[in-house]
Amino acid sequence: MKESQLQKMSYKELLQLQKRVAEAIEKKRVAERAALKQKLQSMAEQAGFRIDDLFGQSRERTPRSSITVKYRHPTNSSLIWSGRGRRPKWLVAAGGDLERFRVA
Repeated sequence: MKESQLQKMSYKELLQLQKRVAEAIEKKRVAERAALKQKLQSMAEQAGFRIDDLFGQSRERTPRSSITVKYRHPTNSSLIWSGRGRRPKWLVAAGGDLERFRVA
């Protein structure tokens, strides 16, 4: 498309064109990725390998467990600390013995 054609288009038409171009780009990306994957599988098989042998199998991430709360503010239960990292400001400001904030 030439620059002069773009200049004649309205804002709304340009947005529609942008959307169509983005969709076309995504379709091309998916198609080229699939073609490349097939080509790589074919090359691996010709060499006597499986694609998993070369790149490994994709693993799903295991969800991390939540960190347990070890310390809680006595009057504001939303203020908590796991004991990891720097002490929060509310705990430093309270001072004194850390054990009095420990969750039983």
